[in-house]
Amino acid sequence: MIRSTATYGGAGLVSVPGIDVTCLSTFTSTRPEVASIEGTVVTGLSEGNTTIGFDTTAFGSDLVATASLMVLGTEVTITRLETTLPNRALWSAFVSPDSLISQDYTARVTIEQSIKFDGDGGPVYTQAIFSDGKYQYIKPGRAWQLLLTTPSTRILDPHCWS
Repeated sequence: MIRSTATYGGAGLVSVPGIDVTCLSTFTSTRPEVASIEGTVVTGLSEGNTTIGFDTTAFGSDLVATASLMVLGTEVTITRLETTLPNRALWSAFVSPDSLISQDYTARVTIEQSIKFDGDGGPVYTQAIFSDGKYQYIKPGRAWQLLLTTPSTRILDPHCWS
């Protein structure tokens, strides 16, 4: 999946890096026989090199950039899926007793999965781990379903998740 970010700022302004502009971007491949693009998904079709371009001019911006992409013949497979249901976050912070309002401090969050009572639940997040060590989060699609095996089998439809 392709993600594009930009740095915004200007004369007399603080530059803000890492602004996600993916939803404003149009992506292209200079060699679609090597890698095709549909939306933000790049699919390698054959070995070779191509250039991926992105452009936001259709949305009234002037951001244009390119990146090189090499498609190798090595097959990558999904080695496992990891699924979690994080429905609780515990925050903690160390703040000095003599701290000023503008002082930096370190905050820590611990994400937990806690289902104890009937009706407990939360959003389900899944990531695929590939044979090359990379990972990709899986977003529910139109027909995506998660099958849970418990004493009774249930199919959860992500369209019902809030």
